[in-house]
Amino acid sequence: MPALFVLAERDDVTPVERGAALAHAWGGPQHTVTLAGARHYGIERSDWFWNAVGEFLRQIESEPRHNGYGLEAGS
Repeated sequence: MPALFVLAERDDVTPVERGAALAHAWGGPQHTVTLAGARHYGIERSDWFWNAVGEFLRQIESEPRHNGYGLEAGS
């Protein structure tokens, strides 16, 4: 399952280093975005946040889906 990790550069609740460590430990495909100058609270009100989410969704929508057996769905 692909995951998107959106990190806030000036996050004082979940520091970027911890978010990056979580992304690194993720067992599947992932994409990490760090929002420059952002803080923990209110990042969902940022256009940058929604641009990152939209781009991630477009990316995973365009990738072939696999059924867990290494085969594309419908194969």
